[in-house]
Amino acid sequence: MGTETRPLEGDWALILGASSGFGEATAIELASLGMHIFGVHLDRKGTLQNVERITGQIRAAGREAVFFNANAADAEKRQEILNEMETHLKATGRPGMVRVLLHSLAFGTLKPLITKAPADAINKPQLEMTLDVMANSLVYWVQDVVARQLMGHGGRVFAMTSAGGARVWQTYGAVSAAKAALESHIRQLTLELAPLGITANTIMAGVTDTPALRKIPGSDEMKTMAQARNPGHRLTTPKGKSLVRVIQASLRDHQVTVTAGRQVLAQHLAFGDVTGYGPARPGDWMVHVSGAAGMASQSVKLSAGTIHTLVVLDGASGGLMLDNLEDAAGSAIPPQGGASTGLGGTAPGPAPSPAPWAAAVAAGLACCAAAAYWLRRVRHQARHAR
Repeated sequence: MGTETRPLEGDWALILGASSGFGEATAIELASLGMHIFGVHLDRKGTLQNVERITGQIRAAGREAVFFNANAADAEKRQEILNEMETHLKATGRPGMVRVLLHSLAFGTLKPLITKAPADAINKPQLEMTLDVMANSLVYWVQDVVARQLMGHGGRVFAMTSAGGARVWQTYGAVSAAKAALESHIRQLTLELAPLGITANTIMAGVTDTPALRKIPGSDEMKTMAQARNPGHRLTTPKGKSLVRVIQASLRDHQVTVTAGRQVLAQHLAFGDVTGYGPARPGDWMVHVSGAAGMASQSVKLSAGTIHTLVVLDGASGGLMLDNLEDAAGSAIPPQGGASTGLGGTAPGPAPSPAPWAAAVAAGLACCAAAAYWLRRVRHQARHAR
């Protein structure tokens, strides 16, 4: 198989799980590179507004967006979607032009395998559903896309995996098994698709604050551990997002909640606590902070690629206030350290002068010497008194 490449302009991408997280980011990015997007997603009425935003961005880039709100793991729905895709491609005069297939489905059961009460453990239907949605569905989609000749030479298959496929985490057993199976499927597909000129790869992007991650019990701890391992002390950030964290520095309020639109940036945050950095959509946001001491609102402008720290402070009138600190003009300059380093400053400060420490040590030694001299004198006087 050759290594030649061709422009993406006018080709199609099929994104499974296109309404959030990596699927959303990939759809928008590929559209900016000239690709039309078929998107499969499963959303209820409350989140369809986000789907409309995504399709709007794709069309604003001059590309087509054909989205299907359906269960991607349902065999009948899969055939219906592929039928509509075939019809659409034939109508445009470009059959067989699905260049990219991305599998980014995140739906499974988060339950332990072993529990004291059997009813609390994962059961057979839940385990099989998790593996079917997050792993086996990839095989079925690739089989059908290739069999229908919707993808040919130069096609690219990608699947989103995670470190969880080789690590253990409480309640993550079924999803971990699915990720391990997904990687195995990709290895086999790589072998079997190679003669057709199609490649298959998994992508492990790192811990990213997506809706799927937030559903995992203990995800905050997972993010903290990932940040500690990362040299830049940060998570993977979806392109086009802003990173935001909150520091609770109000002495009047023991716990505060901070929101921006429907997004909760901090909930019941105690004095002195700091949230991890989380992605937020760029734009002009009205950020609200509330607690026992009252409420406050402030307009905050978030630009793509910027990193912000929102500090909750005591207001002059007795309520609360927010201070928005922009840590960096781009994620290439990650914040260093936590609140103790100066509310997340990005540039390392000059090394502190050793003079104050030397003076303190000298003073301590002088005190010790004086105490030793006084003790010897007391003992000497006591011996003479006897």
